[in-house]
Amino acid sequence: MRYILTSACFLAVLLASACSLDDGADATSETATAKAGQDLILDIGVARLVISGASIGTGAGQLEPGSKVTLAHASSQPSGRELYSPVIKVSVKDEDGDAVTGLDLNPPALFELSYDAGRAGADGVSNVNLSLLSISGNTIDELSYTTVIPAPDTQFVIPYKGRTRANLTSLATYAVGTLLVTDPPPPVTALTGTISTILTSTAFQLADSGSVFAVNLVVPTSDTTTPPTVITLNDAAFDATNPLNPTNRIMTVQTAGKTYTTDHAAAGVVVQINTFAGTSSSGSMVGNMVEQGASAILQVNFTFTTGGAATTTLGGTVTDAAGRRTLSLTDASGDESVLVLMPDTFPNVALDPITFDDSTFDTGDPLNATARLVTVTDTGETFSSDVPVLGSVTLTFTSFNDVTLVGAGTITGTVVSATPTTKTLNYTFSVTMGSVGGSGTLTVETSSDVATSAAYEAVVAGDGSDYVACWLSDVGTTNRLLEFIRIDGAVFTTFGADSYEPTVNLDPAGGFAFASNDITDTVVIGASGSNPGTATVTAIFYDPIVFGLYAEVSLGTGAFPRVQYHFNEDLYVIAWQSGADVSVAVFDNDGDQIGTTQTAFVGMTLAGLAAAGDATDEALITATDGSGVVGQYITVSTGALSGADFDISTSLGGGAASWEDVGGQYLVGTQTLIGGFFTANALTALATGTTVPLGTNLTLATLDAPVKAGWGSGGAVFITATASLFAVDSDTGGADLVANPVYGAQQGGLDVDTSADGPDIAGLGDDTYIMVSALGAGGIRIQPLTLTP
Repeated sequence: MRYILTSACFLAVLLASACSLDDGADATSETATAKAGQDLILDIGVARLVISGASIGTGAGQLEPGSKVTLAHASSQPSGRELYSPVIKVSVKDEDGDAVTGLDLNPPALFELSYDAGRAGADGVSNVNLSLLSISGNTIDELSYTTVIPAPDTQFVIPYKGRTRANLTSLATYAVGTLLVTDPPPPVTALTGTISTILTSTAFQLADSGSVFAVNLVVPTSDTTTPPTVITLNDAAFDATNPLNPTNRIMTVQTAGKTYTTDHAAAGVVVQINTFAGTSSSGSMVGNMVEQGASAILQVNFTFTTGGAATTTLGGTVTDAAGRRTLSLTDASGDESVLVLMPDTFPNVALDPITFDDSTFDTGDPLNATARLVTVTDTGETFSSDVPVLGSVTLTFTSFNDVTLVGAGTITGTVVSATPTTKTLNYTFSVTMGSVGGSGTLTVETSSDVATSAAYEAVVAGDGSDYVACWLSDVGTTNRLLEFIRIDGAVFTTFGADSYEPTVNLDPAGGFAFASNDITDTVVIGASGSNPGTATVTAIFYDPIVFGLYAEVSLGTGAFPRVQYHFNEDLYVIAWQSGADVSVAVFDNDGDQIGTTQTAFVGMTLAGLAAAGDATDEALITATDGSGVVGQYITVSTGALSGADFDISTSLGGGAASWEDVGGQYLVGTQTLIGGFFTANALTALATGTTVPLGTNLTLATLDAPVKAGWGSGGAVFITATASLFAVDSDTGGADLVANPVYGAQQGGLDVDTSADGPDIAGLGDDTYIMVSALGAGGIRIQPLTLTP
């Protein structure tokens, strides 16, 4: 065959110089020199390599002219592989004899390698169980079999029996083989577990007595009807692009922190079901599995028996909020927790069973009123009903009182983790009413609109008996105006409008903050842009009643400022994002700085600021890096930081902060992850001068984190960007709800603010609070609130 090819190419060379062939060496090793614009062909019988002339040149990734390419038998053998071909090495050297790297041939090279199809067939190895091994040093990549055009570097075809063909963009050492094998084979491991039926599939959840192996097997239920049954699990048995395929068969094994699966071209496991009767079965599993996302092989040799899942008793609470009904359940040990989320119309009067599966919850639309979901957390691993085919849970109330929320029932079915691992559920449960709010009430009073000018950001502060609102308005003569208006704290009428045009143009996207002493002394802070690395923060000390401007102070580079007035020290604490860091400084009402500007946090994002409302000479700054909330105190009278920063929480984000006058401590927003995807927002209490949170956190019924808060004699009212309100107070046990939450989207459309961070809120000393919203061209909306503890 070599001579036929050589003659053909020689004729072509005479006519058009189209080919570059090997040097005519023996049949186990041949070399050819690359020539620009000419195809390079090497053929040693068992293997053949063709590099297109279009891939030979001086461009990036091309084979440079003058390079020598060698196709040869290799003496080294990859350990632990059953090979059905010789090992063939393709090496490339430049004109100096140095190895060539960085090839990215386009078009790819054509490579063929023959193998012993008869011996592979005798071993029971089908085409789909073969791999074309690409060996580079200690790394072995596996090209998988396909019947269509093979993807370069990842797939191969069999053009005729005993011959593989692949497209390669780079060159290495190659062989045709099967799985890694262990010699001697592993001993038999006995597994026990449970079975659950999911639609048309049966799931086996198994483990050994030492919990070394956690095994999950899912097969069509039809495979279990007439035992004994032999089932082959490999890459062809599971269609990852169509997980709903009713013929899918797959097995996963978790051991030593890794997950192995049969859904891989190099995998092959034979499952034999010897007996099957309801929840009782027996059988064996023998073969090889491949590490998920890698190439390590696990050889398994299991026998198994199954029985019914043990019944676990759960207890907990039911909470109704904003049309959602949430069951929070746990077992006696506290190791296993169950969260059930569903509309508050469930269960119906007839107490019909409720189904939870992939079709009942849309992760892209978690606020959908019809959404329902079950998540289970067991010793740190999270399982969900929201998984195609595999996840399916039935909840049945045996009793339920729709008024008292007292009930009992059962939960059965299968939930699935991300690995994926299935968990069979067999729960009985009882529930009582959870605490939604305290005995007080938070009342939304009649609102009024102030439309004297457009409002792009609105803020509010209060002191004594009145409030003052400020908003960033239309562009004035040169820059955007600051508009002020006073609000009577008893009847909520407005009076005493004023405006001021700063010497800088404040950008609504750069953040806007406001604090007031006695209405006549206020400070407004904004930024020239939303990039804290290039924008400038400006503080404007202003009297909207008598004197007008006291001072304009540039705080330097930054954005997203916050400000709090410390009543006892009669000073303002200002924090802002300065590049990647958080800065803080203290000023008096004339704009004179106390001490020097401090760097409160390095490499973190400003999240909150709260000034102590008692005689304690301090304020609390909070920040987050996405892995928790960190706190830092500043001594207000000196402007110096007090102590080191400290962890308030160690999960996710949050960080909105407020003083709470009832308990005399700080409240800080924190977050935890429930069910592997559901972010729960909570409030953490912190006594002045301390670094360890008090009591337990208060979990809020909201998907949005609180971003602002106002405090008064009835407690603090935290507010989200969508104007959901949570009135809270605190004691040594932590934070508690004073009244039921008010949800902006449901309560008269409170979520009307057009700015990204939502409306602002402030409180007075007589249990009244006020919220202001920026309406854009419509001005501002004033929304009075009354909190009755």
